[in-house]
Amino acid sequence: MTQVTKWWSALTLREQGLIALMLILGLGLGFFYGVLRPINQHYDDGLRVLAAASAEAGRVKSVVQSARILQSGAPTRPTGTTNVRAAIGETALAMGITVTRLQPDQNGNLNVWLDAVPTRDFFRWLTVLQKNHGVSVAKATVQSEDGTPNIRAQLVLRGLDRT
Repeated sequence: MTQVTKWWSALTLREQGLIALMLILGLGLGFFYGVLRPINQHYDDGLRVLAAASAEAGRVKSVVQSARILQSGAPTRPTGTTNVRAAIGETALAMGITVTRLQPDQNGNLNVWLDAVPTRDFFRWLTVLQKNHGVSVAKATVQSEDGTPNIRAQLVLRGLDRT
């Protein structure tokens, strides 16, 4: 420590002032970049995560509400096409939904794959199929597409005459 005091006292007043100023500026920058900036960045990241979670929660609530509506309405007698495959194709085309794949299974049901379908359109389509054509969902696997309000779905659909 004595060497530092000797060195300090050997400096001129101007040199001591400049070194003190550099020391103060260096500590200020270190505090800003080492403490304040990481805290602010962490706070901003938290806000982004919160906004994404809120948007996802809104989509989930919408899906749950639509599913409850679908579940509460029992299938009615079909008013339109009775052929399940034709009903799926016609209603999907009318609502702007692209059916990626359609494949019958061994039980007489139809496996349907959909990609990039807006959630609202998806549930409207299922409602139209159920109410107007008597087509119900036997099984469904639905996944949200990250960053969009769209979903991907794999469905097993059956007509009214199937149990």
